[in-house]
Amino acid sequence: MMSHHSGERPHFDLAGCILTIVRGRPALPPDPEPLFPVVAFSIPELDNAVQTLRLHGVDLPWGVETNADSRWVIFRDQEGNLVELVEFIQQGRPLQVP
Repeated sequence: MMSHHSGERPHFDLAGCILTIVRGRPALPPDPEPLFPVVAFSIPELDNAVQTLRLHGVDLPWGVETNADSRWVIFRDQEGNLVELVEFIQQGRPLQVP
């Protein structure tokens, strides 16, 4: 979290892209058990992100999952929504994201 933003609108610097969390009102009642993430972020280094999430006590119920093209982790935010972080792999190495 960026040090000068806290409280009701926390801001995060995601490699130059600023993510701002704004509380809103849902249009529909929340699904008690969502099956798919509501948002997914492509990141260049999944291991560092997983370490940071664990340091902050975020539960990673499925751990790190992998297929031939990517590695990802899914977790719940404070409202129970599923969020995914994914690292794409090219020829056995992480894909270089500009």
